[in-house]
Amino acid sequence: MPGRLRSALCAVTIVAAVPYLTLKALWICGVGVGVHGSALRGGAMAGANAVTVLMDGTAVAVALALVRPWGLRVPAWVLVFPMWVATGFLAPVVVGAPVAALAGAASGGVGAGGRGGGGTESLSGWVFALVYGGFGVQGVALAGGFVLHVRDRWGRLFALRLCDLPGGVVDGVRRTLVTGVGVFALVPIGVHLYWAAGGAAGHPADPDGPASRFVLESVFALVPLAGVIGAVILVRRRDGAPARWALVAAWTGTAAMFSWGLWWELAGTVPTPVTRGEDLRGIAGVGAAQMLAGAVLATALALLVVEASARRECAAGPGSTR
Repeated sequence: MPGRLRSALCAVTIVAAVPYLTLKALWICGVGVGVHGSALRGGAMAGANAVTVLMDGTAVAVALALVRPWGLRVPAWVLVFPMWVATGFLAPVVVGAPVAALAGAASGGVGAGGRGGGGTESLSGWVFALVYGGFGVQGVALAGGFVLHVRDRWGRLFALRLCDLPGGVVDGVRRTLVTGVGVFALVPIGVHLYWAAGGAAGHPADPDGPASRFVLESVFALVPLAGVIGAVILVRRRDGAPARWALVAAWTGTAAMFSWGLWWELAGTVPTPVTRGEDLRGIAGVGAAQMLAGAVLATALALLVVEASARRECAAGPGSTR
């Protein structure tokens, strides 16, 4: 049975999702609580809201899998992939949303409205506090529950050292691939830093103000940059240092690249009533580039870790941790 702490963390994850899911359900049913005007109504927005309900519902399902016995029988990728995507969405929110909200309030902006949903003027301020506050709680609690689940199920990963990671001819190809894609990822990262500094080219309409924008764009640059650095360390260093910190950085950064990149690419190419009339080609291009980089880096590193973990398990014998 899972420990009390893991059960508590996953219960908090589920409880924190309830206000967001309730709000979205009301909007889908046509109840415009917290909405000004009609920008968030209609079939297109109902479909978009249904997608976000499915996303947050998946986070609830993952939380249940972390504490229920059947979760141990779920194939690794069924649990790991949605958790990776959730990490990508939630990590920048946990890091940046509180600071961005304070910066936006201090400068007279709306706050941590994010992007890709646009239309911050169509929502009441309390909606952002409710939604992003819930996301922050979900992010911290879900991550804690997942770490405890990994410790119990794949405890050998915590003991991996950089020198345990496989080498050979394949590793040479992997180093070249990861390094090359890491350099490519610096392009969208650089664009985010340009936007953080106030650059306007390619940036969508921004009602949150320059202070909030600086915080958000800096986070959307620095979290992926940490992922690139972690990935390069994992494929290039072979000393006795623990691999876990580089793994955490690579996991979080590549997930943020992929998750938000996919979100922005879709927001820039799929028209909705909220984004109608906005030029989102810049954010769509940046999103597509970092989504591709995140997917390639994560795939290469996942294969690396699986191989290293399998070797360590074989060396430990049949009595090792699952």
